[in-house]
Amino acid sequence: MSFGRFGAMMATLALSVATSGCGGDRAPAETPAADDATTAAPATEALVVYADEPGEAALATVFTAFTRRTGIPVSIRQAPGAENLNDVIANRGAPPADILVAADLADIWQAADEGGLRQLPAESGAGAVPAALRDPDGLWVAVSVDPILIVQSAAASLPPDPDFAALAGTDYAGQLCVSVSGRAGNTALVGYLIDELGTRDAEIRVRRWLGNLALPPHSTAEALLEDIDGGICRAGIVTGSEVQAAGGATERRLLHEQGYFAGFGVGIARHARYPENAARLIAWLLDAEGQERFARATGTRPLAANDGPAERQLTTVGWQRDEVRRLAERARWP
Repeated sequence: MSFGRFGAMMATLALSVATSGCGGDRAPAETPAADDATTAAPATEALVVYADEPGEAALATVFTAFTRRTGIPVSIRQAPGAENLNDVIANRGAPPADILVAADLADIWQAADEGGLRQLPAESGAGAVPAALRDPDGLWVAVSVDPILIVQSAAASLPPDPDFAALAGTDYAGQLCVSVSGRAGNTALVGYLIDELGTRDAEIRVRRWLGNLALPPHSTAEALLEDIDGGICRAGIVTGSEVQAAGGATERRLLHEQGYFAGFGVGIARHARYPENAARLIAWLLDAEGQERFARATGTRPLAANDGPAERQLTTVGWQRDEVRRLAERARWP
């Protein structure tokens, strides 16, 4: 990332004002070539949505409501986030994507940076979303926010109301569990810590968490929550969407919110066949009904229900991704 784009983003964080025109290393949002679809075809074929989490069954309930409202059918291709990201950037996949929905904002940011997304039109409604919740160049928008939580067993004999700094202390020695570093909530959280503490102190915080682990990092949040409920781990770090997806003995868990957020992002693929209908779907996801349905299906929160992200800048999650990865490697957080 160029210094110019970094500086512009830091100014946005400090002043909480909208940024625009800071291209940096990002691939420019080109005007579609003549062979790109620029108008909506009749809705005889479905809009194709590439999504990773929370899964096709959960999202089908959301998009079925959109189809009832508009008559536009939607087809979901569920695949790992990296596969969706690479296919959108390379314009491959059968059928190709009209829309990318990413449970990790770092993925949607990368898709924009590498030329996989097109400019969101005014009809998408993205311009009305607070600047902290959308791409500064207008290539994607958050559709929900996902609180990053500390979870404890209700039976845990540990200090009440912990925060992320407390998890690095001796009270949690041998008591803490985390998932692997690449999970969206972990990526977002470490990005915020780098922003707030600086890279050195953020790495110290992470190393102390890892020093307090009861077990090696879990491959999934579901496994982590099972060990919380089983009393093997006394505290852990998860997101709201992970808690909903795992289900289980939620009455035995205490969830502590800290004001940090990950989120789901959405953008229109650069080579979308039906971009106008894709914009209609995004506009629906951003209106009251779409917001409520998407949040309920994913275990996240509607954008309008949150004040924290306006200060935390969800865009931070994307441009800190490489630094977060390097920090995790140095700290030996798999």
